Parts: sequence; structure tokens; C-alpha cells
Amino acid sequence: MTSKDISLEDLKDVVRCELDKRGVLNEIKAKLMAEILVAINDEEDSKPCIPRENIIINSLIYEYLIHNGYSSSSSVLLCESGMNINSEENKSLDNIQILDRNQLLNILSIKSDKNLPILYSLIGKIV
Repeated sequence: MTSKDISLEDLKDVVRCELDKRGVLNEIKAKLMAEILVAINDEEDSKPCIPRENIIINSLIYEYLIHNGYSSSSSVLLCESGMNINSEENKSLDNIQILDRNQLLNILSIKSDKNLPILYSLIGKIV
């Protein structure tokens, strides 16, 4: 079979398989979902108040996702939760920030291994 004999469908299948094999396809899907959520959320007039417990839980999950290299999932978490990464450009009254590690440790009154997400310490206390 020569390159001239390859149909458009065959080419699509090869590209799809290659992107899937390299993990790019899931990343593209997650980024697209995050952008769709941003577009939908931008149309909403008022954002609901996020309970303190949710801010803490989302921050713990975000730290875990980043530590384990789940950057696409962490982007979707930020979009779906309506929260932002704690940075100077994101600081405003209407932006709810992801809590940083020190804030979480103070709120939870625990000590944690600096190399592992705080969730590991919390799970270690129950198991």
C-alpha cells in the first residue's frame, strides 16, 4: 500500500491512535472541556459562594493532582470549581483562590512530609 492508497479515514485512525498512545488525546479533551466550562461560566451573572470546606478540599485535591502530574485534571478542577491559582494577577475580591500548602497545614493543624501532598498525611492517619 502506498501513501496514495491511504484513505482519509485511515489517516484519521492513525493520527487518533498515535495521539492516544502519547496521551495527547486525553489532554486535548480535558483542555477542551475546561475551555467549554470557562465559556459557560463567563456567561453566568453571579458565582455561588463556595463553602470553606469545599475550598479546603479543592485545594487538597489540586495539590495532589499537580504533584502526580495530572495537569489537565487540575485545569478542569479550577474551571469547574470557579477557583483560581494563588497569584498576584488573580487576586481580586471575586476570585476564590486555591489555598497554598502552608495555609492548608495551618488550617488542618498537621505536619506533612514536604515531598508528598498533604492528602497522603491525612490518609496515613486513618489507615
